[in-house]
Amino acid sequence: PLAARDIWDPPVTSPTGGTVWNVGETQTVTWDTSSPPSVVTSYNGQLVLGYLDPNSPGEHLTLGIPLASGFNLTDGKVSFTVPDVPTRSSYIVVLFGDSGNASPEFTI
Repeated sequence: PLAARDIWDPPVTSPTGGTVWNVGETQTVTWDTSSPPSVVTSYNGQLVLGYLDPNSPGEHLTLGIPLASGFNLTDGKVSFTVPDVPTRSSYIVVLFGDSGNASPEFTI
């Protein structure tokens, strides 16, 4: 049996729905750190880009090429360069640490 553990999935606060990023610019993703559990399994953060497609289930995450990794989840933000990806209005970012938490859809 698996041991019980606390899960912390801090809500992504930026980007918000309707945000537009441009390839090559520096962007900062932020999240709410106000309510961590008493025990956090991992403070090591990773941020990945994905997109939603109504014709294909899932979040289509680029797990092998994170936007950022190795940052502390308690920082509440991380900056990176927007990668060269196809234009679409259904991108999301997913913040991993203890658990994954996705942003609203936005455009690159």
